[in-house]
Amino acid sequence: MDYYDELKIQQKLPNLLKKQVKQKYQKAKKLYKQSVESRGKVRKLLAAAFEEEINSFYEFNEETFKACDPCFDKFNNKLKFFIQDHFHKKAVIITSRVHPGEPQSSHML
Repeated sequence: MDYYDELKIQQKLPNLLKKQVKQKYQKAKKLYKQSVESRGKVRKLLAAAFEEEINSFYEFNEETFKACDPCFDKFNNKLKFFIQDHFHKKAVIITSRVHPGEPQSSHML
């Protein structure tokens, strides 16, 4: 899942499904984080719960996803990989600075 997938979610999915995707994303992210921090059998159980949470949600709403846009096919796999890669990130901050006396550079930003 990348920036363009997030834009497609915002533009093409119905509002109710957008809200559900956001809730499931938060819950799955929390489950994955707990599974990484756990040990032994608990870790395996939480990892399985993480997989099941995303897969069951996608299977239940699969037709709606595909009707909105064919690129949402196998969206659950994209979401799983995204959470596994980015669960530890809190935020992204973008800053810029305009030097005094250089008005032409400020228009380029």
